[in-house]
Amino acid sequence: EAPGIGLDTDSPTAGEGNLFCGVETPSNDADGDALDYTFTWDVDGTDYTDATTTTQTGDTVPAEDLDYTQTWTCTVTPNDGDEDGEVGSASITIENNVPTVTDVSLSPSELYTDDVLTATVAVDDEDGDDVTVDYAWYVDDVEAAADSASFALDDVSSGSVCWCQVTPWDGTDEGESVLTELVVVEDEG
Repeated sequence: EAPGIGLDTDSPTAGEGNLFCGVETPSNDADGDALDYTFTWDVDGTDYTDATTTTQTGDTVPAEDLDYTQTWTCTVTPNDGDEDGEVGSASITIENNVPTVTDVSLSPSELYTDDVLTATVAVDDEDGDDVTVDYAWYVDDVEAAADSASFALDDVSSGSVCWCQVTPWDGTDEGESVLTELVVVEDEG
């Protein structure tokens, strides 16, 4: 009977937490012989031979070897000293944690028709990836500018409502877009 195999990682994300393969349900040997297990790995169908040991030889893939969108398969073969038994295997795909916007604000707080409105954004990425931010500026619900943290109000009328949509990008995935507060453009005093 094939062993029941489980893959365990604290977080199946690149560079975070080792990937551990364990026998959850042991194989049975008809003769009652003690069994040893051999662990083999492949990543996206290619043999991987640099596994380390946690409880049994070759049962762990170090976190630094994990990368986004890879599919890892652990195959475990029982052996009673005379012959191999039926193998068991399990697979897992390594995920990317998407970046998040943790804070966004606009300045200045009092806005006049000749000002430059600036978005200040704080982001977080659990994987430690470098994050860029995409900006989309809106005036009265119509997109007016993009690709810059600042927006000049040269052609914006008094009484217009401005806001910005910010979207974090970690080079793999976009995070959830966040909208800034609304600001109303006032006449220059």
